[in-house]
Amino acid sequence: MKLNIKMDIVDYKAKSSKDFWWFKGKRNLLNVLLNNYCNKTNLKILDVGCGTGEDLNIINEFGKITIMDISKEALNLIPNNLVERKILGDVQKLPQVLYNKFDVVIMLDLLEHIKNDDLAIDQCYKSLKKDGILILLVPAISKIYSAHDRALQHYRRYDKKVLLKKIGKKFKDNKIFYWNCILSLPIFLLKILRKNSKKGGTDISSVQLPNFVNGFFYYVIKFENYLIKHKIYLPIGVSLISIAKK
Repeated sequence: MKLNIKMDIVDYKAKSSKDFWWFKGKRNLLNVLLNNYCNKTNLKILDVGCGTGEDLNIINEFGKITIMDISKEALNLIPNNLVERKILGDVQKLPQVLYNKFDVVIMLDLLEHIKNDDLAIDQCYKSLKKDGILILLVPAISKIYSAHDRALQHYRRYDKKVLLKKIGKKFKDNKIFYWNCILSLPIFLLKILRKNSKKGGTDISSVQLPNFVNGFFYYVIKFENYLIKHKIYLPIGVSLISIAKK
């Protein structure tokens, strides 16, 4: 359950996340992953926890999209012509009509918000056709769980071995690698400083950076995405990507 949806809506109305390096870099990453692992068109795609739909223009290039979110307000912000179907609901309780319907399920920065993450993974598995692909992005490294994570209503961060085991319970083929390695050091330091803080951390997209700094960070993360495109994976990062095949 994506409990920080109000933050998404505030960001959407303020247009604060559209060009912020993290979100812009994540959209570029999604394009790389879809081209690398789902290099087809006319796919049936389920975007779980779509929020305000910032990724939909990219996903649309690969097929027809069904979107799901727990927020009616967020779904109403998304133009109907961008999607085939909107579903107001919880990934832990997918309608059975969605079982075995999709070639690709996308779940970015959502699993950490769900108390019963094993059930959410199971439901994603059931929604996929045979040989379907789950694209998953989660925060990495449990030891740096901090006040910032609590403020964002994260239940957890994921260690690589733990995520591999969880996904492996259902999926026959699973590749996991880190993302955002190059910029991880300052983020790690900030999270360590906030680890025992009782105050909630600041949402990353609310940090106002000078344009040249924001642009520099974007090109750094875009370079890392370029490495991923060529199957070069870095040894650490603040996020984990899972590409799992049913």
